[in-house]
Amino acid sequence: MYTFKSWWIVSILLCVMGAFSSCLKSGDETIALEDGDADILILGGWRVDRASIYDTDEHAYISDLPEQALVGTLFELQENGVGVMTQNQTERTISWSISSTGNPFVLFMGNNTYDLISLGEKVMVLETPYTVGGESVILRYILIKHTAADTEVTEQENATQTVSSSESAILNKGGFKLSVPKGAIPENDKGGDGKVAFSVQEIDQLPAALPDGLTAIEGAGMKFEPMNFTFRTPLTLEVPLNGYNANEVGLYRYNEATGSWELLPFSSVGDDRASVSVIDLGYFVLAKKESSAQTGGLFIDKRFFDAGYYYYVTLIPLNGNMGEIRRIGFAADGNDLYMSNIPFGEYKVELAREQKGNWQDVSEGTQHITNDIIISVNTPLSGGNGGLDSYTGWTELTENDIAGDVFYWENGRPDSSWGEETKTYGTGKFQATLTWVNVSGNITDYDLHLTVPGSNEDVYFGNKNVGAFELDRDWISTLGNATENIYSINEMFTPGTYKVRVHHYSGVLGKRYNCRILIDGVVVKSVSGAITTNKEFDDIYSFTIE
Repeated sequence: MYTFKSWWIVSILLCVMGAFSSCLKSGDETIALEDGDADILILGGWRVDRASIYDTDEHAYISDLPEQALVGTLFELQENGVGVMTQNQTERTISWSISSTGNPFVLFMGNNTYDLISLGEKVMVLETPYTVGGESVILRYILIKHTAADTEVTEQENATQTVSSSESAILNKGGFKLSVPKGAIPENDKGGDGKVAFSVQEIDQLPAALPDGLTAIEGAGMKFEPMNFTFRTPLTLEVPLNGYNANEVGLYRYNEATGSWELLPFSSVGDDRASVSVIDLGYFVLAKKESSAQTGGLFIDKRFFDAGYYYYVTLIPLNGNMGEIRRIGFAADGNDLYMSNIPFGEYKVELAREQKGNWQDVSEGTQHITNDIIISVNTPLSGGNGGLDSYTGWTELTENDIAGDVFYWENGRPDSSWGEETKTYGTGKFQATLTWVNVSGNITDYDLHLTVPGSNEDVYFGNKNVGAFELDRDWISTLGNATENIYSINEMFTPGTYKVRVHHYSGVLGKRYNCRILIDGVVVKSVSGAITTNKEFDDIYSFTIE
């Protein structure tokens, strides 16, 4: 083992060994443990971010462990040597202590003993001997600092979590896991910290029939909101494979702009789970594909990537719907980038990256390439027995695709491929949000109304403030994610019955909309509909204040 005389030596060693997903950032410096500060710096909340197997002789990386191996487990370490361990929504009290008599330090936590390899303000690395198949190996755990802002919504009906621009969050439901990194929530229209209310619920009815040849897997459909909202940076959605091989199934998202289901590419596969990258939410369903269905995959070798970044590749089909279909793949720092489940065809490749070392960190900057890269995906991808690295038939990005084997980076978010980010809207004790999508040649002007008792006035575009309520935007004919939002600006509600309605003011009839209502942070109504008669109202929800 090595000593802890200077944090930069530790950083270099750990990066070479592949312990972190990136080199240490500001605030991650390891302290000199022999100075006796470890028992102070270790206090607080920690979350297990990664678990890996290493060789005992050369400390060479072998593989990651499945998610069940403590990943996601929370530890709250308190000053008096006691702590709380939260795993699978179950809390139990544990004891902990640090021994500084050896090298490295030893952490006793619960019934387990770990070598304390590295400790910083944001990152902790633990190791412990383990036996796999009769062979001795080392288990290495990467823990990151966990605060109250890094919340997780567990499986409760219509679970809702409000997340700001400076927070991260995880939503779980039915095996689906949505990870929202810090900075993914755009700022509000005044340049301040934006807030978004996330919710997830099982799908009772699909918004449209799946294409021929697809069979929805029972219990594997979810609706994530906000809908028709484009985030600043991509989110990660993990889905259960329900015992199927990853090449037998696909994750489909209903695209409100095209009115069709689109197949999303898996970026990682393992332990009966797969991950995709999304820039907007909505209806998702896991479906079994016909055995004759053929799709390809894109592979980008990590030699093209710099350390300290998260990379995203967006594929835009060249056969129409350029700005309406986005397939995004991702790679954490130091990893190859995979995208499976890509329909055959020609695509424009747009690559972006965020400078950060962990998914929860706010990126220090976003860049995108200016290279003009076109690829053809026409080789069937064959699944292996493990992760995506065991698959064959990849369409590989090579030096010939990249001018001079170099990406030309430009600062800023790639609006052309990710879409323009949505400015966050007002939230309060009451919030009603109406969304739909306007595309060229297919424009509708819907209006959101809230009837307030007492005066019996409506809050709407012609009367934006009534009592404790305000309409903060009126969308007419602009293309893109249309949004109207009414929220409470204080809690001085007039007693009586309130009514939320959607009005077709003008434009195309039969356009799908989604209306979601939250009261006290709980989704009380989320409905998709369409108005087929001009000037007609749809009644959405009524509630009474006594």
